[in-house]
Parts: sequence; C-alpha cells; structure tokens
Amino acid sequence: RGEDALPFMEKAAVLGSDMPEVHNNLAVLYADLGRKEEALEEFRKALDLDADYPEARLNYGRLLEESGRLDQAEGIYTSLLERDPDNVKVRSSLALLYDRTGRTGLAVQEFRVLSRRNPELAENYFVERGQSAGKAREYGNAEKFFLRAVDINPQLSQGYAELGTNSYLAGEYERSM
Repeated sequence: RGEDALPFMEKAAVLGSDMPEVHNNLAVLYADLGRKEEALEEFRKALDLDADYPEARLNYGRLLEESGRLDQAEGIYTSLLERDPDNVKVRSSLALLYDRTGRTGLAVQEFRVLSRRNPELAENYFVERGQSAGKAREYGNAEKFFLRAVDINPQLSQGYAELGTNSYLAGEYERSM
C-alpha cells in the first residue's frame, strides 16, 4: 500500500534529510509507484550523503537499467563488484544485464561465479526462462535457455531433462532421446 505510506516516507525524508537510508527507502517507494524521476533524485540524494552506500547504489543501478540507461547501470554494477566481489545481488544484476544485452559469454561467466556461491541461483534462472518459453511454444528459445543452464552446470540433470522434453514437444523425437 505504497500510496498510503508515501506521505509518511516523504515526511521522514524531510525530518531525516541527513540520513541516506531514508532517501533510499523513499526512492524505492517512488520507483514502486512508477515515479521514476523522483526515485532517481532520491537515490542521488542518498548517494550524495554516502557515496559508498551499496544498497542505494544497487537500487539506483537497477532503476537506471529499467529506464534503459544500460551503460550507466553496468558502470554502477561493476564498480560495486570492484569493492565487494562477493555481493550476490550485484553479480546477479550484472549477469542479467549481460544476458539482456546479448552478451551471453559474459552472462554465463557471471552466472558461473554465482553458481559456485549458490549453485541453484544461476541454473534455476535459465531453467525457469526455458520453461516459460516452452509454455509459449517457443521451443528454439527454450532450448537456448536450457543449454545455458547446462553450460553453467554440466551436472544439472534437470537441464538435460528439460532439453529432452523440449525436443519432444518440438516434434524432434530422435533428438529428445
């Protein structure tokens, strides 16, 4: 119920104008309400107060990405990873950005790093995307997603099972075997 919370968050931002967390939270609320420009402004305020505030930087990067400012978002993600290479949220955001922009090799590389930290995270992302494509009868796209999953983790039996099912549904019976 973001609309109900908005007046209170705006008041908190006035009262806590020197607190980056308050501006970050207000920015997230603005973004949830579709008020992107106001959200970007609040993220900038949070980062002016604390340039090293990783949560605000990540949220800012995600909103830039949603707004189509992909180069800026990528810059934020990579600078965050330089400071904290083990940040799963940032690495995941960067991997998804690479995938979204067709840089599959870089996406797979990032997903492999994620997979070492949380094996199911990266593989499941591609399996779920493949399942969605298969449900839409986009068997070629589904195959690409399943292949990415097994490329990340060659031991992923579910990925191979999904590839077989996908080939069967596409009418490629011999290949499905």
